[in-house]
Amino acid sequence: MNFLLCCSLLTLLVFFYYIEGKDYLAPSILLCFFFFVSSLDLLLNTNDWGNISLKTYVIIIISMIVFYVCSLLFSSRKYIRFFNKKKIKFKLIPIPTFIIIATIIAQVFLLLLVIKGVEEVTGQRNLFAAISSYADTKIIGSVQKLSRISSNSYYINNYIGYGMGFIGINNFIVRKKIDIFILISFLISVISGMMQGSRGLSLYLLVSMVIIFLIQNRFASGKRSLNPKYLIYALAIGVIGAIIFGAIGRGLGRSSATTMNTFEYLSHYLGAPLINLNSFVNHQLIVQSTSWGLYTFVAQINWVSSQSIIPYLPFNVVNGQVTGNVYTMIFPYLIDFGIIGVIICTAIMSLIVNFTYKLIYIKTYELYNNNSNERIPFFWRAAGYSFFSYSIIFGFFSNKFYESITTNIIKYIIIIFIFYLISKHFMDRNKSSITF
Repeated sequence: MNFLLCCSLLTLLVFFYYIEGKDYLAPSILLCFFFFVSSLDLLLNTNDWGNISLKTYVIIIISMIVFYVCSLLFSSRKYIRFFNKKKIKFKLIPIPTFIIIATIIAQVFLLLLVIKGVEEVTGQRNLFAAISSYADTKIIGSVQKLSRISSNSYYINNYIGYGMGFIGINNFIVRKKIDIFILISFLISVISGMMQGSRGLSLYLLVSMVIIFLIQNRFASGKRSLNPKYLIYALAIGVIGAIIFGAIGRGLGRSSATTMNTFEYLSHYLGAPLINLNSFVNHQLIVQSTSWGLYTFVAQINWVSSQSIIPYLPFNVVNGQVTGNVYTMIFPYLIDFGIIGVIICTAIMSLIVNFTYKLIYIKTYELYNNNSNERIPFFWRAAGYSFFSYSIIFGFFSNKFYESITTNIIKYIIIIFIFYLISKHFMDRNKSSITF
């Protein structure tokens, strides 16, 4: 059944790819591709984990089909075909160096506030020990919340990385040169995202930047299909990233990173969510929650009630091997609302994400047809999709989409709007624009 799932997802992926006009950045393709990668890892671990059931197979395939069908309501094929071989020349966003340096100084200050907060909560004065201890308490659900100042500093520092990253990518595409100060600012945001012992926030930032680069580069190059050299780059980055991912895990005190080889450790994150979902579907490892929508909407429940509820997600064991406590995005929908929940929650997710994606093309299409010289930073139109892209890419892992719709998205919007105003001001002052 693992082989059938892998083949089915590959078939759907190829089908989506051609139906979407070879748009490799379309939401349905990203979701299906990474579920396929997860299923491939699952297949490679069949001897150790066994096969998933037919019921699990059907649920996963239904989820992929529902997501795609809903995406048809916001299809971008017309616009993608229109922009094929049409190049957009982006202009520099001339942010003065002193503003970037001032931002770096502010980021360092915010980073120190986060470090201070983590050390106070854990009682550790060694930074790495404090981060490891904080991560351990989060896993067992006994974590003490950071102060509001430290918590806000943690997220704001990360979101500053989005603004700097958007500007840096735009200027790199224009000049083919990396601004070292923008890079430093971006890296501070990446580092800050790991100060609570988790790599999720930093990955969120990095994935979003890759997406924004690919989108903007597509408009700049006028090429709809993916350049083969990027596939080679992606493979090389994937291998390097896998090594770094394990090294960071060891640095953050993750025990699994030190007890597993590289393949086992990656499988812990890639294929394991699918076999864990299978365990739930067939053996009901987790007792049904008495709270409505707890597993799907826990972030919203905590937001409204100002509580710190952590739903029970046991570390699963398959054939004597620990496979972790991640169960794909499908699990919370299933445990809260049954199969109808999988359909409805996936559909809502698809509609929102596909709307933000199509909006990029609609606005750019309007500017093109009006031959507008309106000086608006391009990243503003792609910011929403770059934020949600992480949710669909890691849909095979957990419920990232609904977890992201909290006060954090409000902070994200505020920070990005500030960078938008700053960018537009300096583009206006230098009479810079997007030309067609």
